[in-house]
Amino acid sequence: VYRGGQLIGIIRTSSSLVSMEQSYHTSLRVILSALFFALLAALIIAIWLAHRQVQPIRCLSLDAMEIASGNLHKRLQWQSGDEFDTLVQTINQLTRNLSAKIQESQAEADKMSLILNHTDNAIMLIDERGLIVDTNRQAEEDFQLQGNALHRHSIHVIGSAELSEAAQEVCRQGKAQTITLTIRSKTYQVFLAPFYDGPDELVLAVFHDISLLREIHQRQSEFVSNAAHELATPLTSISGFAETLLDDDFKDPEASHHFISIIYREAQRMNRLMKGLLELARLDSTHGKTKIKRRPVEINATLHQTIEQLQAKAESKAQTLVEEPAAMPLYILAAPELFGQILYNLTENAIKYTPEGGTIHVKAEQQGDTATITVKDNGIGIAPDDLPRIFDRFYRVDKARARKSGGNGIGLSLVKFLVELFGGTIEVTSQICEGTTFTLTFPLTTKA
Repeated sequence: VYRGGQLIGIIRTSSSLVSMEQSYHTSLRVILSALFFALLAALIIAIWLAHRQVQPIRCLSLDAMEIASGNLHKRLQWQSGDEFDTLVQTINQLTRNLSAKIQESQAEADKMSLILNHTDNAIMLIDERGLIVDTNRQAEEDFQLQGNALHRHSIHVIGSAELSEAAQEVCRQGKAQTITLTIRSKTYQVFLAPFYDGPDELVLAVFHDISLLREIHQRQSEFVSNAAHELATPLTSISGFAETLLDDDFKDPEASHHFISIIYREAQRMNRLMKGLLELARLDSTHGKTKIKRRPVEINATLHQTIEQLQAKAESKAQTLVEEPAAMPLYILAAPELFGQILYNLTENAIKYTPEGGTIHVKAEQQGDTATITVKDNGIGIAPDDLPRIFDRFYRVDKARARKSGGNGIGLSLVKFLVELFGGTIEVTSQICEGTTFTLTFPLTTKA
C-alpha cells in the first residue's frame, strides 16, 4: 500500500484452486464425452449409411453370380426407389434377352442335331491332322466309330487314304470338292468343304451312299445290253436265212421249208420277247397298275387249267405233271388272267429245265390265313450264286440252254412282278442236279 509515494504496507490475499481444477476437469470430461458420443453417433450413422448402400450391391452381386452360373430363370428382386431400381431393371431385361437368345440357339441346335442324327447321310468333321472331331449317328453306324473315342480316331480307320488326302487338300486350298470312294463294299459320293470353328480349321465331310444308284445303273446297262443281244440274235438268224432264200432257186423245197421254219421260229421268239417287255412296261406304269381289275380268284380252278394247257408239252418230254389241289376252295384277290400267267410261267419254266422223264409237282394248300402254292421239279437246279438274280430281267442261268429251250429271261421277272402286285411273296430254293422249288404265298380273301 502506498501513501504519499511511500510504501507503507503490503496486503496479501489467497484462495483455494480446487474448485477451479474440479471445474476444469468437469468441463474436460463433458467435452470428451460429447466428442465420444458425437464420434460414436457419426460412426453408427456411417455404418448405417454404408450398409444401406452396400446391401443392395451385395444382394445384386449374389443374384448376378447365380445368373452367371447358368440360372437364367433368376431375376433380381430389389426396390429402393433410387438409381438401383434402374440397374435392377436393366440387369433383368438383359437376363431375359440372354435367356431368349440361348433358348433360341438351343432350339436351333436341337433341330440341327435331330436332322443330322436322322439323315441317311454319314457326316463327320475332320481336323487338319486327319483326326475325326465329331460325327453323326449314321457315320458311327456305317464306319463302326465310338463316340467316346473321338479325337483319337484317324480318318484312316474307315479304310481310305484317298479321303485323308482330299481333306488335307481342302484345308490347303479352302475350296470344297466332291470325290467318289468305295469303302467296305459300299460306294460313297463324299462332299468335302472347309469348316471354321473359331481358330480351328476343320473339314466337313458328307457321305452320300450311292451303292444302290450304282447298282441300278449297272443293272440298266446290263438290261440294255441284254435286250440288244436278245433282239440281235433272232434278227441275225432271220437276216441270214432270208438272204439265203433270196439266192435260192427253190429247187429243194425241203431245204427252203427248213429255212422258212427257222425264220418263223426266230420271228416268234422276237414276238414273245417284245410281248413280254411290253407287258412288263404296261404293268409297271402307274396307269397300268390302277387299270388292273382284281376280284376273288379260285386257286384250284386256275391250277387245273394250267395243268391242262401244259400237259401236252410235258408229255412231249415224257414228263409227269402232278396236280395237288387244296383240300377246299381257296380264293385270292387278283386278276384271273394274270394269276393264270403266274402259274403258267412257273410250270412251263419247270418243264423247260427238267430233263425227259422228270416230274413236276404243282401244289396248293392253306396255311393259316394265307394260300401257299409250290411248283417243284427234279430238274437241273440253280447254282447258289445265281439264285439272287434269277428274277432280274434277261438274266438266265444257262444262256445256251435257255436259247435252245426258247427262254428269254423275261418270264420269272414278270412272275415276281405279278406276285408282288397281288400282295404276295415268292421264294425259291434249289439244289444242283436235284431240282428247284418255287413257293408263292398270297393272303386269302372271301368268295365274291
